[in-house]
Amino acid sequence: MKILINKTKRLLFVGKLMLKPGTNTVDDNFNAEEKTVKAWVKAKMLSVKDPSKMDEEAIEDAISTAYDNDVVAELKKLSEDKGVQDAAEEQSKENEKKQEELDEAIKAAQKESGKKDGKKA
Repeated sequence: MKILINKTKRLLFVGKLMLKPGTNTVDDNFNAEEKTVKAWVKAKMLSVKDPSKMDEEAIEDAISTAYDNDVVAELKKLSEDKGVQDAAEEQSKENEKKQEELDEAIKAAQKESGKKDGKKA
């Protein structure tokens, strides 16, 4: 596994691979030497990390920008350190809270949209 941190606020695409903002995990055969990837790394838009070379602090940092709980779970497996485990639990809860807020906002927007179209919600 490789860890890719998208430091932008937009989706990045490498072929068919979509990198969300924040931390992403990809399999080992991801080509970090591809010219677009290298350009993004050089522009500090993307960071490519080898988990075997990361200490607990670096893993915690990666967890703190993982907005997908599947990614958090993958990163949590990298270390038995209590700090890493606690960071993963905290980020998972935060991600769930953000997802609930997003779901509520979507429902409210759909309800409002229905009213604007002359429909009853």
